[in-house]
Amino acid sequence: LIFKGTYGPFYSFRNYVKELEGVRDENRKLQEKIVELSLRNSWLNEEHLENQRMRGLLEFRQNLDYRVIPAEVLAAEPNRRYFSIMIDKGSGNGVKRNMPVVNLNGLVGKVVEATTSSAVVQLMIDPNFRASAQDEKTRVLGIIKLWSGSKLRLDNVPLQEEVNAGDRIITSGLGGIFPSGIKIGVITAVECVEDSSNLDRSFCIFKMI
Repeated sequence: LIFKGTYGPFYSFRNYVKELEGVRDENRKLQEKIVELSLRNSWLNEEHLENQRMRGLLEFRQNLDYRVIPAEVLAAEPNRRYFSIMIDKGSGNGVKRNMPVVNLNGLVGKVVEATTSSAVVQLMIDPNFRASAQDEKTRVLGIIKLWSGSKLRLDNVPLQEEVNAGDRIITSGLGGIFPSGIKIGVITAVECVEDSSNLDRSFCIFKMI
């Protein structure tokens, strides 16, 4: 009787422990499955976004009258205070100095250096960057310069010319570097700024796309 009285509870407890271990194993497997499904879902979403981007790039290339060299960003250039980036295409791929660089949103910058397998791109937010541009609606010409932060301005616009908030700014094709018609940004404000060298000048501030 003593044997039966002590063995019975011990046997039940051992089964209980095994059941707990089984539940823990099942939970662990379920957690692993959740992580696996989550990673797979993220991967599928990324694949979907990449497919959309590639379709957009294909349509973008088909709408251009110029030869396009697809490239990916390798890194920012810290020695240049992040005003430039490095891409994975160089002279070996046909990339040359002063070539314009664009993406789906419009103008990005221009190539300033090219090695065999990579190139450095000067971004529009570089204080030394310049590009001839025009108001897409009124056809008023000006020069793109950095204003502050990530905002640019359309400089050298006479006061009598019409430039309005909401107007889209594109490259003019003048200067021999940037083809005409590339999107740059949208006017957000127009301010008349006095210039000691030329009082008849307005600065048109607009943010980058």
